[in-house]
Amino acid sequence: MVQPGQDTSSPWDEALVATPGDTPTPGASSPPAPIVLGGAEGLTLNTEMQGQMPTQLSPAGGTTLTGSVGTIDSGVWEVQAGAKTEGSFWKGIGITCIFGFAIILVPMMLSIWGESRWDDNWHQEDLDIQWDAGGLNGTFQLETTQIGECDLSIYDSSGQSWDNSNGNFNAHADCDGRLIQNKFNTVVSYHGTNGSDGNFTLTIQDHYRSGDEISLQISGWNPQTGGYSSVIYGSQTLIENQTEMIFFSNESEWPSCNFEFQVSRTDGSQVRTEYLDQDYSEWVNKPGCPPDPTFGEWVEIVVGTIDTESGYGDLMLQEPLEEGVELGAEYWEGYDSGGGFIYDIAPCLGGLLGLVLFGVWIQRIVVNFQAGMSKTGTGMLVGVIPAFFLSMIVAFIIAVMFNF
Repeated sequence: MVQPGQDTSSPWDEALVATPGDTPTPGASSPPAPIVLGGAEGLTLNTEMQGQMPTQLSPAGGTTLTGSVGTIDSGVWEVQAGAKTEGSFWKGIGITCIFGFAIILVPMMLSIWGESRWDDNWHQEDLDIQWDAGGLNGTFQLETTQIGECDLSIYDSSGQSWDNSNGNFNAHADCDGRLIQNKFNTVVSYHGTNGSDGNFTLTIQDHYRSGDEISLQISGWNPQTGGYSSVIYGSQTLIENQTEMIFFSNESEWPSCNFEFQVSRTDGSQVRTEYLDQDYSEWVNKPGCPPDPTFGEWVEIVVGTIDTESGYGDLMLQEPLEEGVELGAEYWEGYDSGGGFIYDIAPCLGGLLGLVLFGVWIQRIVVNFQAGMSKTGTGMLVGVIPAFFLSMIVAFIIAVMFNF
């Protein structure tokens, strides 16, 4: 406690100032003893310093604060020399074989997984069509929905799917939900005789008009002359209500059997040329020419509609199917764009993982040589040969199992 008439002593090396009438305290004007660092025993605060501290801060009388300053053994930071080892040669070969399997098989398996989407999403089924009494209009329901846009094909499942020459039916869905039938429209037909003389019959189409000057021309490679040649069969004027034109022909004048056919018409001052295709069913690899070749164009006819969401469709035919004809359908199942994206990038992802594994294998070789395990590093390098052959054998077996 502070005595009346006396200033409080300062522990921070400040001298006491005596007031008149006060009795000086012995040693009050002397500077405090310095803090002494002990030897190995540590730090000591002597009692004189304690006496100069305020009563609230000073410890109880006779108490000494002591402590020890620890020392850090410098040997802790020294690199501890371990037992020197060169590793195992066979261990290195085993490590490379493991990496070899992973580098080859991981991309392969991801690629097979990506391709599995197409196997799972491909559907083929017979159609159960509900026809009306006339056999022209019918409805059907696909077993799986939703289907991919532009992916549906309908064909004659009782015969050759894509053979139109025998009246087989086939159609495909366009991207607008329409069922389209490709049909060969004959424009010109040739009617020959047993000899070399015959005639071309031109069937008048809607785009030919009365008064047009129409001529026929065939062109092709002439094997006799070794060059390209053409034969023009004159021209005729189309009269009103005419349905056919006859052009006389001599087969010996034809440049070849599979030739190009042109119909040119003069409409006023303009000449319009129409190139016609030969019916592909007549493309035969045998000597001589087809007895009655036909020429025309492929046209698209809308024969129905399909709803890709529900799989419901209908058919609207111009003439009923032949008796006994059964229709089937092939299509891809629609898929979510997000899920499909994972399947699409699976092969690329597999390739990237293979490169990463190859980089890790190189890094392990470097680490082994740096660590002094030369036998392990050498084994990893030599192991490339057995790892390659073993991986190829396993990859071949997997490819056969999955029909990759």
